[in-house]
Amino acid sequence: MASEENSLQFALMGITWIVSIIFLSKGILKFIKQNVRNKNRT
Repeated sequence: MASEENSLQFALMGITWIVSIIFLSKGILKFIKQNVRNKNRT
């Protein structure tokens, strides 16, 4: 049972990691796009 619980925790950690990475990449892309637009204006 202990090994199963550990694997479950590991899977949950992996999922949360992936989700956080996706959100981070989305935010970074938004930031880059805003910067590019601001540079084009000037």
